[in-house]
Amino acid sequence: MKSLNRPSFPRGFSPARGKHPVNGGLRGDHGGAPAIFSAQITNLALNQSGNFDTQTLQPGFRTPYWIDEIRITALMNRTFASGGVIVGYPTGLAGALELRFTTGQYSFSRAPVPMGLLAPRWSRYDFGVYQATTVGALLGVEHFATIRWPLPKPLYMPAGDALQCLAHFNGAYPSLVAIGLPVAQINLAYVGRIESPGTSAPSVRNVPWVSSFAKKAGVTYAQTNDEFRNPFMKSLYVQRFTSRTFVDYPSVGLPPSPEFFETLSNQGEITTEPYTEARLYDSMGYAIVKEYVPVNDVFDGTRGAWTFGRTLNAREQFDLQLRQIGASTAINTMVGLVGYREEAIR
Repeated sequence: MKSLNRPSFPRGFSPARGKHPVNGGLRGDHGGAPAIFSAQITNLALNQSGNFDTQTLQPGFRTPYWIDEIRITALMNRTFASGGVIVGYPTGLAGALELRFTTGQYSFSRAPVPMGLLAPRWSRYDFGVYQATTVGALLGVEHFATIRWPLPKPLYMPAGDALQCLAHFNGAYPSLVAIGLPVAQINLAYVGRIESPGTSAPSVRNVPWVSSFAKKAGVTYAQTNDEFRNPFMKSLYVQRFTSRTFVDYPSVGLPPSPEFFETLSNQGEITTEPYTEARLYDSMGYAIVKEYVPVNDVFDGTRGAWTFGRTLNAREQFDLQLRQIGASTAINTMVGLVGYREEAIR
């Protein structure tokens, strides 16, 4: 019988094979097997917080691993009798659902940050989709928001370390408070790689940092204080700004409010509808955005982000000013800063 000549593979790990794009995980710069760790929270009520189960958000055995990307999906649903009339929608979920990540003594933010500010907008369905069906007098409404956040740099996680996540449902928005619904389900997934055997651990890891600032409905002018200041005695590497805008209605019985980037007039750039303008400086006095410009032009209305590279030294900051043009004050505008800093592994 003719024998088949199969390639022989070494019994031990081969670093050369680990760095091959096929074996190198999402980024192709580290070896190891790809992996996804996930957890879920259900029925998170207004103004309540909840922690995801860290046991399922890390390997089931003690081994180092990397996190390349974070994915989050949140769902609200409601079925109610209304005679075929929609009496209200939950709105602004990606702005009201806030997250705070921590690992060991390091955190990603000072306080929980709106999930919509973590990453650019990848499609028009990323931040809010309505699905409704009417059967007799019953109307079923689903609303969800989903994001994928490729971290600025892959995050190294030592053996036994877990990236914890706290979720907070901020009830400061009138339309959400009026309806009073919980977030039915929040799914969290870490997409990354198990570290290759025999690979030396790095001496530092790149820990993300996210800051946020908001001009809420009812406010015509707002200016940052130290929200976009580098709080560390080391360099903060800024990757991008993010921005989200939505309309907030104070009670039910009104038409469904437009979601992020679905405002009635594309933020007023071509009509007389109200809109928000932004101006941006740094602490050195440099005019990054010298004159007021509509937020869709500053932060790219398609992606909801402005990506660039900038290093903030210790205590340096960006100064942002937001003002609303038009009579209505129902426009919420949020701006985020996303970057990372280097922290020693202890």
